[in-house]
Amino acid sequence: MAKRIVDLSYTVEPHWRPVWKNGLAVREDFSQGDDFRATTLTMECHCFTHVDGSLHFVPGGTTVDQFPAEKGIGKGVIIDLAEVGPNQPVTADLLDKHASFVQEGDMVLLNTLWYKKRSHTTKEFWTEAPYMETDACHWLVERKVKAVGYDFPPDYCIRYPYLNPPKKAKAEEAVTHDIILREEILIIEYLTNLGELRNRVVDLYVLPLKVKGAEGMPCRVVAIEEV
Repeated sequence: MAKRIVDLSYTVEPHWRPVWKNGLAVREDFSQGDDFRATTLTMECHCFTHVDGSLHFVPGGTTVDQFPAEKGIGKGVIIDLAEVGPNQPVTADLLDKHASFVQEGDMVLLNTLWYKKRSHTTKEFWTEAPYMETDACHWLVERKVKAVGYDFPPDYCIRYPYLNPPKKAKAEEAVTHDIILREEILIIEYLTNLGELRNRVVDLYVLPLKVKGAEGMPCRVVAIEEV
């Protein structure tokens, strides 16, 4: 059986969103008379496609370097939520309708096709996004999934800084983090290309950099499916 690889990660590049600021600085280069090129990258730990450790929300929680490699490798199952539109919640009832096949240990990927409906380079990607309801988070926890990945900003309060006037979120308003992350379930934020997958079940690889003490880290996420 042939295999097909689909990259589910965003490219790290200059971005207007404050917490996605990053910089690539050339330290040595051929044009400067150097014998090789070397660059320095500066970036937030929670930018673009990334994972969170529980230390992000839980004092004394787990850091990304404490994850065994197998935590980010397993059976990925794609939940088709394309019917979810702008500013609509993902609820437990919706998961009952579309995700009854989810089993303990699955790495669940919620596919709203949001990356096709709004570009991540625009403010509307954040201010008009679908969002997770509290009951949907509990639904996933109750099924003891291994990981949850989203192709949309998963918490309603993520839009607060871009409202007029802006608001400051409380920790409990970030329901995916406050509920799911506390259970040491891996959170994978800002996936793309989920709509390119042809199968409902894939082999999923989520590999963040192993940086000691980091509560979050950008990662490359790759799905491999049979064709």
